[in-house]
Amino acid sequence: MTVTADARTAPVEQPMSGYLVAKDTGDAGIEVSTPLGLEKESEKYELTIKHLDRTGDLASDHSTILRRLDDPNGRWRMIRVNGAGGVATVRVPKGVWEISSFVQDGEQTAYLVHPGLRVQQAQTLEVDARLSRPLVVGLPVSSAVPDWAAVSYGGPLVEGTAVGQQLIAERLDQILTAQIGPSPTTTAPAGVRRRSSARPPSCGIPTGRASCRCAPDPPTPPATRSSRP
Repeated sequence: MTVTADARTAPVEQPMSGYLVAKDTGDAGIEVSTPLGLEKESEKYELTIKHLDRTGDLASDHSTILRRLDDPNGRWRMIRVNGAGGVATVRVPKGVWEISSFVQDGEQTAYLVHPGLRVQQAQTLEVDARLSRPLVVGLPVSSAVPDWAAVSYGGPLVEGTAVGQQLIAERLDQILTAQIGPSPTTTAPAGVRRRSSARPPSCGIPTGRASCRCAPDPPTPPATRSSRP
């Protein structure tokens, strides 16, 4: 038996599947099924991500998460990228992608975000932890000690819902951050929220209860990352 699928009429990036079933009509009643599937691929390109640690060398401990911002079907799509030797390559559909990268160097983790990378040809993105900087949070009570710290980033999807990544640590000085690309133009501006258990506001906006600002220079290592998104 020959099964034919016409990809010309199939929807793009929407898998179609089924089963071909053969059944023995004899007394044994044996039944065998074979899965069938068709997926019409959209226009895609290779994206190579090069992770550098704070010395400028290829990072040995890193991960990156890609999130599509302009999916024509409004779907929530996220891809985790891992690679050996600091370099990872993934093939992604043409469009705008939010890139969240985590580069651990010693006991500190650099959290770097590209809010909207436009992919329309094969390209290489350099994620350089040397660009990252620490955050300093001022508390209203000088003797207060935060229980934990977290830095999160999130932006809107096509249908208006929001999804984000978060890096949690025991102390705020264990986390470094940086934006490595311009804000996207195809969606509403994505927001950055930096916070700790003391609940500081967005970076640079004091409220009278707590304030947060970006420190000009990175601290001297080490520190410890307690979790990664």
